[in-house]
Amino acid sequence: MRRKSAGWLTMAAVVLAWAGAATAQSQAGQSSTSAVQEAPPLEPVAMDTLKRMSDLLKSAKSFSFTYRTAHEQMAQTGQMVDFVHLAKVAIARPNKLRFEVTGDVRNTILTYDGKVVTLLDPTQRFFTQLEAPPSIDEMLMVLMEKFQTSFPVAGVLLADPYEKMREGLKTAVDLGVTNVDGVDCRHLLFGEDGADWQVWVDIGPRPLPRRLAIVYKNVPGAPRVLAAFSDWKLNPSIPPGRFVFVKPPGATPVELKAASPSN
Repeated sequence: MRRKSAGWLTMAAVVLAWAGAATAQSQAGQSSTSAVQEAPPLEPVAMDTLKRMSDLLKSAKSFSFTYRTAHEQMAQTGQMVDFVHLAKVAIARPNKLRFEVTGDVRNTILTYDGKVVTLLDPTQRFFTQLEAPPSIDEMLMVLMEKFQTSFPVAGVLLADPYEKMREGLKTAVDLGVTNVDGVDCRHLLFGEDGADWQVWVDIGPRPLPRRLAIVYKNVPGAPRVLAAFSDWKLNPSIPPGRFVFVKPPGATPVELKAASPSN
């Protein structure tokens, strides 16, 4: 039972991952080679839009949103398998966070109250708790190190998203304006050593991210994650109790097992 639970915890960390973007290398009427040669490494429009998005999120003392993800994972056969999840997120700076994830793999609720982070499977009623540092940024780093995994969408939760997102960038390209679920967005493409990612940012007065995707180039199969955001609320009043873990009747604590670096 405990070994099975530990496996669930590792998967829970993966399920909570936040997505970046897929690669779009060619443009109509141009070869991909000429497009890369003509574009500056970090286009000002792309970087300015990313910073405007970051500044908006950075200025909010609290916010909530919903996102739907489709992420790929390599099966033992070498084929890529798709998993779909729906997540609801609430955050109150500097140290309150709640995820509610439902989908193909497991149902998971993460609560962080500034002192303890809890992962709960409400279906099987397993939970694990970990003492956590006093900020969202540090807490996310602890989880990523503990599980040897990434939270691709974590960038929007950080105290200063722009500072983190621009680290290691090799390219930043503005692909123009496109429509995402009825909202006109500026489509941005970024490249790093280990990943290519895109973000679609609302061109209106509130430059919120509407879609985010990432391709992990150094992972076998180059898996892709795609996230679509909705129901953004900035500075809502969120009851403090939303971030406090309440043990469901009959819930069983399990040991938190760290993943090895090879995983």
